[in-house]
Amino acid sequence: MNFGDRFHSAALSLSRELGIYVLAYKFGLLMTFIYGSFQIYWSAQVFQIMRRDDAEPVFARISPT
Repeated sequence: MNFGDRFHSAALSLSRELGIYVLAYKFGLLMTFIYGSFQIYWSAQVFQIMRRDDAEPVFARISPT
């Protein structure tokens, strides 16, 4: 599933289209890397917040849901 784009890219006839696709794909991977790094950091912070005495009201304020 992750590398299914190889079949799609073989169908692209113009090198210009392929170049745009590759740049967009790399940008998407970069965004995933940035989000993953933030998520790991945020998870560690949530653990520290939940250890506090006032954890429930603080977590309720900062939680998106």
